[in-house]
Amino acid sequence: MDLYGLDWTIEGSASDTETMGPQYPATLLEHLKEIRDTDGGFVYDSPDSLAVTFRTRVDLYSQTPAIELTPPGPAVTRQTPGLPVSRP
Repeated sequence: MDLYGLDWTIEGSASDTETMGPQYPATLLEHLKEIRDTDGGFVYDSPDSLAVTFRTRVDLYSQTPAIELTPPGPAVTRQTPGLPVSRP
C-alpha cells in the first residue's frame, strides 16, 4: 500500500499469511483483490482512520464467537433414513 501512499494495518499475524510473488503493474483495486484472493482474508477500509485493513484468514478462523445460540427444546438428533421418528 506504500506504493499508493495509503496507510494500512493487519489484523492477525503477517507470518500467517500466504507469500505473494512480484507485483505487476495494476490498479489499486486489482492489487487489493489479489491480496484478498491469495490469503482468503478480508480487505476493508478502517472504521477509525484513513487506512486499509487486511484481516488474515487464520485470524478469521481463530476468532471468539460474538454470540452462541442454543435452540429451545430437546436436542435435535439426526435420524437414519427409512426409520420411524420416535416422539415423546
